Amino acid sequence: MTQVHQDTVLSSYGPRKDLTGTAREWHNRMGHINQNAIRKLQEKTQGVIVTDMDSYDTNCEIPYEKVHLDLIQMPEAYDGSTQALHLQCDFCRMNHVYTIKDKRQVTVLQTIKDF
Repeated sequence: MTQVHQDTVLSSYGPRKDLTGTAREWHNRMGHINQNAIRKLQEKTQGVIVTDMDSYDTNCEIPYEKVHLDLIQMPEAYDGSTQALHLQCDFCRMNHVYTIKDKRQVTVLQTIKDF
């Protein structure tokens, strides 16, 4: 190996640098995990440093306090449905999907009401 190439080769056996981030950044990096999970992440793993933990506050404190919604167009299903209504709880990340026949406001609102 020439000197030029040898200088650019990195060893995969060397120790990795610690990853540092605020509690909010770790919340986003790890798929919106809760505050307790972020604490355990730092305790149970090597190389994870969580800063600013005391100022971190979760958005939702009870299940279904905040729900995200998507309306997805899909090919016509066997029952004539052409839309999928996807709802996700911000607190527990539970997903619910309902198929509906159209995207009219009355249909979508009735499905949400029944949810």
